[in-house]
Amino acid sequence: TEPEVLNITDGSVIDKEVIVKERSSFVKADANSDNIMAIRKTGEVMVYPSSYWISTINQNRVINVDTSDYEMMSISKLYPNLEGVKAIDCAITDDEGYFAIVDIDGKVWTNYYGYEINSLDASNAVCISDLPDNPLNGVKIEKVYMNNDSSIDEIYAIDENGKVWRWGAYSNSIDSRTSCKTPKCISDDTILKDKKIVQIASTSSSTTSMAIDSDGNLYAWGYDSNGNSGIMDSTIKDSNGTILEPVCVTTSEGTNLKDVKIKFIEVGYGITYFIDYDGNLWVCGRNYNGLLGINSTDTYYQENNPICLTKLENNPLYNKQIENVSCYYNYTVNAIDSD
Repeated sequence: TEPEVLNITDGSVIDKEVIVKERSSFVKADANSDNIMAIRKTGEVMVYPSSYWISTINQNRVINVDTSDYEMMSISKLYPNLEGVKAIDCAITDDEGYFAIVDIDGKVWTNYYGYEINSLDASNAVCISDLPDNPLNGVKIEKVYMNNDSSIDEIYAIDENGKVWRWGAYSNSIDSRTSCKTPKCISDDTILKDKKIVQIASTSSSTTSMAIDSDGNLYAWGYDSNGNSGIMDSTIKDSNGTILEPVCVTTSEGTNLKDVKIKFIEVGYGITYFIDYDGNLWVCGRNYNGLLGINSTDTYYQENNPICLTKLENNPLYNKQIENVSCYYNYTVNAIDSD
């Protein structure tokens, strides 16, 4: 409805009773498959759960969760022990609704089955940072990431010192492609040591994992058969095309990203997008559904050496300054420019 207008003359006083409705503002959101997770400004975690997620919860409980309205709801409706938990970051994957939440104290909560307690499943949420023998006990986590491959649930986290932690049922490179059921700091034994990592992107077993440090240096590791790492030196990869430990892309020879400072990365299925400090958008990998953005739908074409879309004169992104880019698996990509 149209707002009521009150005409107030100089020196006059008007008493008026009004109803103020607080706007629901969010500071972070993540989505995967049919599930949405978001954090309110207050720190409350909200979810829009898929029917499969709900059925997974209900089959493991005596008292079922009633979500007949299927609207955005507090996660405490699904997991009562999360009542009052205030979050600063979250990530979600799979139809089953596997998630990880970082609370204001830097502790990690999760419902994923692949951790210390064998009975842990999607019907329970546990603060693994409070488990006595967990490596995260006493470590303050700031960011958490999950990939979106339904068969490979891998989690990365960044602590307050910029160190990278990794755990989950499968690794696409680290730990020789094996399960890692307790968090492990991969920074200590790799090139990431003494680097302050500010972002990680990882999506599936068929895609390289990427990271950026505070100086804009770009790192890659994992399966690279689709050419989405930006690494052109084949000697770095094994016979399967896997980069077995993190390598600095922006200092490697042959790549178009050499000496380019990167501020944001987004990884899809077999494809990676990079935004540099000048707002240029780079891309490399396989052209699933035209995701390379080069006016081609040839799914089998791949660009191993990153190309700068904002420097291609015939591209709609030419001379645009890109601020953000988002890609879901191998379906579609969206970018936001400075305008």
